Parts: sequence; structure tokens; C-alpha cells
Amino acid sequence: MPIAHGLKPRQQRILTRDGTSLAVSQWGRPDAHSTAVFLHGLCLDRTAWDAQIHAVTKRFDGRARVIGYDHRGHGESSSTPIHTYNVDQLADDLDDLLIAVDPVGPVTLIGHSLGAMVALTYLSRISHRCTAEVRGLVLCATASGRIARHGVGQLLNLPVLDGLVEIASHIPPRAAAAA
Repeated sequence: MPIAHGLKPRQQRILTRDGTSLAVSQWGRPDAHSTAVFLHGLCLDRTAWDAQIHAVTKRFDGRARVIGYDHRGHGESSSTPIHTYNVDQLADDLDDLLIAVDPVGPVTLIGHSLGAMVALTYLSRISHRCTAEVRGLVLCATASGRIARHGVGQLLNLPVLDGLVEIASHIPPRAAAAA
């Protein structure tokens, strides 16, 4: 992991309840009064967040604890049987991570794609083994099941959208470049 804003990360391995070893990088003091946990997307690893981690550590000048980790089977974390690669298991892993790092103050989860779905799954549970208080959530490029079935999401089902997509796919390159 690169050094973020002059801070060298602490590297460690955390074992989940099923014995999977997760690779973890941490910046800032373990007793910081807020913690940000970055969850990467599918087929990526914690280094996908390097620019954002650098920005957060610079902004808070080491006053916030910043954690990046590799999901099971990604980056430097250990591989596991294929049946364990699911969002529920990854939410369990997040719970185990939070227990191991034992944040002092409020936690913000920052998830991209698969990582965002893991954060949402974790937060949707009634109880966790970890007692950390998650007060912030940042979601980037994630999916939401059945989004077009309720509320404003129903607008995605309008037939006119298919027509607009069809029209947009046939815009001459020269016209698109001028826009």
C-alpha cells in the first residue's frame, strides 16, 4: 500500500469467524474518534481506494482512522471455497473486521459496487456481533434489487426510456463530439 499523506499504513491480517485471513491496511491512530472503512468492488482490492484514502488522510491529518481491506478471495486476503463468495458472507467478514479493529467512535462505511452491497447488507441486519456505531454511509456505483418496482424507480420502466436509449445509441460520432 502506498503511503497516504505521509502516513505509512499499519498492515495486519485479521481472521474471520470461519478462519479466512483478511489483509488490512490502517492509517491514523487506533484511538481516533472516527473511523472510515473502505470496501472495494468485485475483482478489485483495497488499493482501488488509494486516491480517496490519500484525500481523507490529508483532510483529517491523521485525526481519523482510515481502514482499507481486501474481501476474501481478493488482493492479499486468502481464498476460500466458492460457496463462501456471497454478499451475506462478506457482511459477516465486515462484522468480524469491525470487531477486530474495535473502533472508538462512529464509523463511516464507504463502499464501491460489491463493497456497497456488502455495506448495505451489513446495515440491513437487526443485530451484529460488533457494537461499533455506523453513522455514515457512502455508496458508489452499486446495485439495488427491484429498484424499478416501487416509488420513483418505477419511472425506469417507462417505454419512452427504451426509445431514448435507442436514439442515443445512433447519434453520429461527430454530433456527439460537438455536445
